[in-house]
Amino acid sequence: MNIKNRKHYEAALLEIQELDRNLESKANAALQAQADALAEAIEQYEIYRQGKIPPSPLEAIRAAIAHGGYSKQDFIQLVGDKTVASKILNGKRKLTDWMVLSLHRHWRIPLEIVTGAARADYIVNRFQVDFAGALEHIYDSEHEIAAAFAA
Repeated sequence: MNIKNRKHYEAALLEIQELDRNLESKANAALQAQADALAEAIEQYEIYRQGKIPPSPLEAIRAAIAHGGYSKQDFIQLVGDKTVASKILNGKRKLTDWMVLSLHRHWRIPLEIVTGAARADYIVNRFQVDFAGALEHIYDSEHEIAAAFAA
């Protein structure tokens, strides 16, 4: 969905208000998806109209450290290694998919900013499968351990 002018923008604002009212009265996945898509289109139009360019991943991380209540130590814990964190903050190393997902989940940095819009969908789809597999493995391991203790 693209918003091309002020008239479309104002109509989208009214439509999202209506969707929000409907979502307050009942949970509906289709309405939520529609509201999310509309909110994204509104945000993109506002960025375009204000002449704002979304920050680079490095700028987003630095802004989160400077203004978001996070520290470099928090970033080190997030990526798991002081050297890796330093290389990322100095622009000498790229973020892995796991790091991107961690930044999104823990620091609430939008995936589209950390990865670019094209890669965001790939990461979401990839890790949904990986998390499901990991949960299945944990579940199987717990049952194996419980069976060993019961024997």
